[in-house]
Amino acid sequence: MSEYHPFKKNVIGKNGKIIQRWYYYYYDPATGKQVQKACRKCKTKSEAEAYIDKLPPLRSDSVTVNRISSTMFVPGSDHYERRRQLGKSVKPDTLVECRGYLRVIKELWGGKDIRDLTVVEVQGYLLKDTHSGSWKNRFLEILGEIYSEAPWYGCTVVKPEFSRFTRNSKKADILSTEEIEKLFKEKNFENRMFYVMFLLALSGGMRLGKVRAFRPCQFIDKKQAILIDGFLNKKGDRNPYNKKGSDENPRLRVTIIAKITSDIVKNYIEEKKCPPNELLFQYEGKPVRQEYAESVFKRALRQADIKTGTRKIVPHSLRYTYVTRMRRSASADTVGKMSGHTSIEMTDYYTRAALNEMIDALLPVTAAADHFFA
Repeated sequence: MSEYHPFKKNVIGKNGKIIQRWYYYYYDPATGKQVQKACRKCKTKSEAEAYIDKLPPLRSDSVTVNRISSTMFVPGSDHYERRRQLGKSVKPDTLVECRGYLRVIKELWGGKDIRDLTVVEVQGYLLKDTHSGSWKNRFLEILGEIYSEAPWYGCTVVKPEFSRFTRNSKKADILSTEEIEKLFKEKNFENRMFYVMFLLALSGGMRLGKVRAFRPCQFIDKKQAILIDGFLNKKGDRNPYNKKGSDENPRLRVTIIAKITSDIVKNYIEEKKCPPNELLFQYEGKPVRQEYAESVFKRALRQADIKTGTRKIVPHSLRYTYVTRMRRSASADTVGKMSGHTSIEMTDYYTRAALNEMIDALLPVTAAADHFFA
């Protein structure tokens, strides 16, 4: 017996008169609700029956977005295990981030069969959304993973070609020599700790998360160098590896710093009597929050009377400034290795046991580092 049933229905025509048209109805397998649709261009019962004979079979089991994503990005799930074996990140922070996007997707289209979700629906939603281009592209990546997961639920579906969005965030600008001289005076900062912290960030080309995570054991006084081996995450916990690293491959790196900075850091460590493995920069006994550090930096710029105008001067500007200034006296390859900007990581296979070898390889850069503030 056919799943589709033809019937006549009275409708009002364009001329205002009541006419009869052929329709068919069926029951949606997912909801159990009756659905009615027109038998297009059919004038007789035989034409209507021929029309519905050509319709595809109803799906016996709707594969909804909710069903596919029910255990996605959940530790211990089959999806988690597949991600792990395929080399995708299963870090707790990554899973939490992915589940955040997943919640939005499920709120929008959770009850929809994945095969019925259209490019127009998805792109139309994102075009009206006010998030950044980066956020929208990440949203599409998570949605794409739902499509990849569908075959495990017996659903063969081709992932649509979604258009990616341009990144509309402005990159940080750099500081001039004059601005560096004006800014890096202790009186401009809330206290000595923030002065030393931001000076170290500038001298070592460090991201805010890395300088906030700095410990005395990372300072190699005799070699005028620092080891960069971790960062503070959003929760304030210290991760023992660098960006794109892991516990197995921490991607450690070494940076030579200017002697003036080395002396200031050495004196600060001695003043604070900070244990080797504790965070050097703490506010009221706790790790410095990123938001607070950013506000301190902003106030220091005002205190130093630095006019930013349309430029974006933020803590990350110190890293860009470092790379720009070091390139004056050192090769792009060397600066890339010290800043972590190269794809050929010099520290991929190094351990702390080989630390001296790492430092000795960079000793020729010492003169360039000392020339940093000139």
